Amino acid sequence: MIASAACKRKEDPQIMSEHTPATKKPRLVFTDLQRRTLQAIFKETKRPSKEMQVTIARQLGLEPTTVGNFFMNARRRSMDKWKDEEPAKAGVGVGVGMGALGMGALSDDQPSPNNLGGQHHDL
Repeated sequence: MIASAACKRKEDPQIMSEHTPATKKPRLVFTDLQRRTLQAIFKETKRPSKEMQVTIARQLGLEPTTVGNFFMNARRRSMDKWKDEEPAKAGVGVGVGMGALGMGALSDDQPSPNNLGGQHHDL
């Protein structure tokens, strides 16, 4: 009974008109030149200044907010890509890093933390 009441409220035209957003702007699709230019700049500068963003926008015929959003999204995508690759890289260098710090496997002639000086004690 409660579920059907909730469905009816969603269908109520008066409520629908109150919550319907104004007409959305169509999604911007960059031209090939705009996309390649923005990607090339991103490779060199991950966080361009506002002045640089305005200049890029002017040159490419875009809004400065669009250029700013491109860089923000590009940084997020590159972080996501880095995080996706991180677990694979983390397992590879563990042994090497430990050995480089002098914390590798102990040989028989080296004292272990539990056996300093190589002395054995029988209880």
